[in-house]
Amino acid sequence: LPKAVKRLNRLLKARAKLTQLKTAMSLSLAGVAELVITRKTLLKRFDNAMATIDKRMLDCIATGGYQDDYRRCLSIPGVGPINAAALVAIYHRGEFSKSDAFIAFMGLDVRVRESGYFKGKRKLSQQGSPEMRRLLFNAARAGAKTKQWNDYYIAMRARGHSTTATAVALSRKIARLAFALMRDQSEFRPV
Repeated sequence: LPKAVKRLNRLLKARAKLTQLKTAMSLSLAGVAELVITRKTLLKRFDNAMATIDKRMLDCIATGGYQDDYRRCLSIPGVGPINAAALVAIYHRGEFSKSDAFIAFMGLDVRVRESGYFKGKRKLSQQGSPEMRRLLFNAARAGAKTKQWNDYYIAMRARGHSTTATAVALSRKIARLAFALMRDQSEFRPV
Protein backbone atom coordinates (compact mmCIF):
# COMPACT_ATOMS: atom_id res chain seq x y z
CA LEU A 1 0.00 0.00 0.00
CA PRO A 2 1.16 3.54 -0.65
CA LYS A 3 2.35 5.34 2.49
CA ALA A 4 -0.26 8.10 2.13
CA VAL A 5 -3.07 5.52 1.91
CA LYS A 6 -1.86 3.71 5.05
CA ARG A 7 -1.74 7.00 6.92
CA LEU A 8 -5.15 8.06 5.61
CA ASN A 9 -6.66 4.73 6.72
CA ARG A 10 -5.19 5.15 10.23
CA LEU A 11 -6.62 8.65 10.46
CA LEU A 12 -10.04 7.52 9.24
CA LYS A 13 -10.10 4.72 11.84
CA ALA A 14 -9.05 7.11 14.60
CA ARG A 15 -11.75 9.59 13.59
CA ALA A 16 -14.40 6.86 13.53
CA LYS A 17 -13.40 5.75 17.02
CA LEU A 18 -13.50 9.33 18.33
CA THR A 19 -16.95 9.81 16.79
CA GLN A 20 -18.17 6.63 18.47
CA LEU A 21 -16.70 7.62 21.85
CA LYS A 22 -18.06 11.17 21.61
CA THR A 23 -21.57 9.87 20.95
CA ALA A 24 -21.39 7.37 23.82
CA MET A 25 -20.01 9.95 26.25
CA SER A 26 -22.53 12.57 25.19
CA LEU A 27 -25.46 10.20 25.69
CA SER A 28 -24.23 8.84 29.00
CA LEU A 29 -23.77 12.31 30.51
CA ALA A 30 -26.87 13.88 28.91
CA GLY A 31 -29.15 13.54 31.94
CA VAL A 32 -26.63 14.48 34.64
CA ALA A 33 -27.33 18.09 35.57
CA GLU A 34 -24.22 18.36 37.78
CA LEU A 35 -21.96 17.59 34.81
CA VAL A 36 -23.31 20.00 32.20
CA ILE A 37 -20.11 22.08 32.07
CA THR A 38 -17.89 18.99 32.11
CA ARG A 39 -19.94 17.47 29.29
CA LYS A 40 -19.61 20.63 27.16
CA THR A 41 -15.85 20.76 27.80
CA LEU A 42 -15.39 17.11 26.84
CA LEU A 43 -17.48 17.51 23.67
CA LYS A 44 -15.40 20.53 22.69
CA ARG A 45 -12.20 18.50 23.15
CA PHE A 46 -13.58 15.71 20.98
CA ASP A 47 -14.45 18.29 18.31
CA ASN A 48 -10.93 19.76 18.48
CA ALA A 49 -9.35 16.31 18.14
CA MET A 50 -11.54 15.51 15.13
CA ALA A 51 -10.69 18.87 13.53
CA THR A 52 -6.98 18.02 13.95
CA ILE A 53 -7.55 14.64 12.29
CA ASP A 54 -9.49 16.31 9.45
CA LYS A 55 -6.59 18.71 8.84
CA ARG A 56 -4.09 15.84 8.85
CA MET A 57 -6.23 13.90 6.39
CA LEU A 58 -6.18 16.86 4.00
CA ASP A 59 -2.38 17.05 4.40
CA CYS A 60 -2.17 13.33 3.69
CA ILE A 61 -4.31 13.69 0.55
CA ALA A 62 -2.05 16.50 -0.65
CA THR A 63 1.13 14.54 0.16
CA GLY A 64 -0.16 11.52 -1.78
CA GLY A 65 -1.12 13.68 -4.76
CA TYR A 66 -4.80 12.73 -4.46
CA GLN A 67 -6.24 16.28 -4.40
CA ASP A 68 -7.92 15.95 -7.82
CA ASP A 69 -9.61 12.66 -6.90
CA TYR A 70 -10.67 14.12 -3.55
CA ARG A 71 -12.19 17.13 -5.31
CA ARG A 72 -13.97 14.83 -7.79
CA CYS A 73 -15.52 12.82 -4.94
CA LEU A 74 -16.55 15.99 -3.12
CA SER A 75 -18.45 17.12 -6.22
CA ILE A 76 -20.88 14.18 -5.86
CA PRO A 77 -24.09 15.30 -4.09
CA GLY A 78 -24.24 13.84 -0.58
CA VAL A 79 -20.50 13.19 -0.33
CA GLY A 80 -18.72 15.25 2.31
CA PRO A 81 -15.05 15.66 3.22
CA ILE A 82 -14.81 12.47 5.32
CA ASN A 83 -16.68 10.36 2.74
CA ALA A 84 -14.47 11.73 -0.04
CA ALA A 85 -11.27 10.98 1.92
CA ALA A 86 -12.45 7.41 2.58
CA LEU A 87 -13.36 6.84 -1.09
CA VAL A 88 -9.96 8.14 -2.18
CA ALA A 89 -8.18 5.91 0.35
CA ILE A 90 -10.00 2.81 -0.85
CA TYR A 91 -9.58 3.62 -4.54
CA HIS A 92 -5.83 4.18 -4.19
CA ARG A 93 -5.44 1.10 -2.00
CA GLY A 94 -5.04 -1.11 -5.06
CA GLU A 95 -5.94 -1.77 -8.64
CA PHE A 96 -9.63 -2.41 -9.22
CA SER A 97 -10.40 -3.78 -12.67
CA LYS A 98 -13.99 -2.54 -12.60
CA SER A 99 -16.54 -0.92 -10.34
CA ASP A 100 -17.90 -4.32 -9.24
CA ALA A 101 -14.54 -5.11 -7.62
CA PHE A 102 -14.55 -1.70 -5.92
CA ILE A 103 -18.08 -2.30 -4.59
CA ALA A 104 -17.20 -5.84 -3.45
CA PHE A 105 -14.08 -4.60 -1.65
CA MET A 106 -16.29 -2.29 0.43
CA GLY A 107 -18.76 -5.10 1.16
CA LEU A 108 -21.62 -3.40 -0.67
CA ASP A 109 -22.12 -6.28 -3.10
CA VAL A 110 -25.32 -8.27 -2.80
CA ARG A 111 -25.08 -12.01 -2.16
CA VAL A 112 -27.95 -14.31 -3.04
CA ARG A 113 -28.42 -17.45 -0.97
CA GLU A 114 -30.26 -19.93 -3.15
CA SER A 115 -29.99 -23.63 -3.85
CA GLY A 116 -32.51 -25.99 -5.38
CA TYR A 117 -35.93 -25.00 -4.10
CA PHE A 118 -34.57 -22.72 -1.38
CA LYS A 119 -34.87 -19.01 -2.14
CA GLY A 120 -32.94 -17.00 0.45
CA LYS A 121 -32.91 -13.29 1.14
CA ARG A 122 -30.49 -11.04 -0.65
CA LYS A 123 -27.97 -9.57 1.75
CA LEU A 124 -24.82 -7.50 1.61
CA SER A 125 -21.63 -9.52 1.77
CA GLN A 126 -20.22 -7.05 4.33
CA GLN A 127 -16.68 -8.18 3.53
CA GLY A 128 -15.12 -4.73 3.65
CA SER A 129 -14.85 -1.94 6.18
CA PRO A 130 -18.00 -1.35 8.23
CA GLU A 131 -16.93 2.28 8.64
CA MET A 132 -16.84 2.77 4.86
CA ARG A 133 -20.32 1.31 4.54
CA ARG A 134 -21.52 3.62 7.34
CA LEU A 135 -19.99 6.66 5.65
CA LEU A 136 -21.53 5.77 2.28
CA PHE A 137 -24.89 5.07 3.91
CA ASN A 138 -24.79 8.55 5.48
CA ALA A 139 -23.78 10.04 2.12
CA ALA A 140 -26.75 8.31 0.51
CA ARG A 141 -29.14 9.57 3.18
CA ALA A 142 -27.88 13.12 2.63
CA GLY A 143 -27.78 12.70 -1.15
CA ALA A 144 -31.37 11.42 -1.28
CA LYS A 145 -32.51 14.95 -0.49
CA THR A 146 -30.60 16.49 -3.41
CA LYS A 147 -31.88 17.13 -6.90
CA GLN A 148 -29.36 14.63 -8.29
CA TRP A 149 -30.58 11.59 -6.34
CA ASN A 150 -34.11 12.43 -5.16
CA ASP A 151 -35.94 11.02 -8.19
CA TYR A 152 -34.01 7.75 -7.90
CA TYR A 153 -34.75 7.56 -4.18
CA ILE A 154 -38.47 8.16 -4.72
CA ALA A 155 -38.62 5.60 -7.55
CA MET A 156 -36.96 2.92 -5.40
CA ARG A 157 -39.34 3.61 -2.53
CA ALA A 158 -42.31 3.45 -4.95
CA ARG A 159 -41.13 -0.03 -6.03
CA GLY A 160 -41.59 -1.16 -2.43
CA HIS A 161 -38.02 -1.01 -1.15
CA SER A 162 -37.48 -0.01 2.48
CA THR A 163 -35.69 3.23 3.32
CA THR A 164 -32.62 1.21 4.37
CA ALA A 165 -32.55 -0.89 1.18
CA THR A 166 -32.98 2.27 -0.89
CA ALA A 167 -30.14 4.03 0.94
CA VAL A 168 -27.88 1.01 0.41
CA ALA A 169 -28.70 0.98 -3.32
CA LEU A 170 -27.94 4.69 -3.48
CA SER A 171 -24.68 4.05 -1.58
CA ARG A 172 -23.63 1.63 -4.31
CA LYS A 173 -24.59 4.16 -6.97
CA ILE A 174 -22.49 6.87 -5.30
CA ALA A 175 -19.52 4.49 -4.93
CA ARG A 176 -19.74 3.47 -8.61
CA LEU A 177 -19.85 7.12 -9.64
CA ALA A 178 -16.83 7.94 -7.46
CA PHE A 179 -14.95 4.98 -8.94
CA ALA A 180 -15.74 6.11 -12.51
CA LEU A 181 -14.71 9.71 -11.81
CA MET A 182 -11.36 8.65 -10.31
CA ARG A 183 -10.67 5.94 -12.91
CA ASP A 184 -11.46 8.16 -15.90
CA GLN A 185 -10.09 11.34 -14.30
CA SER A 186 -13.31 13.05 -15.37
CA GLU A 187 -15.50 15.72 -13.87
CA PHE A 188 -18.96 15.19 -12.38
CA ARG A 189 -21.78 16.82 -14.32
CA PRO A 190 -24.95 17.14 -12.20
CA VAL A 191 -28.39 16.50 -13.68
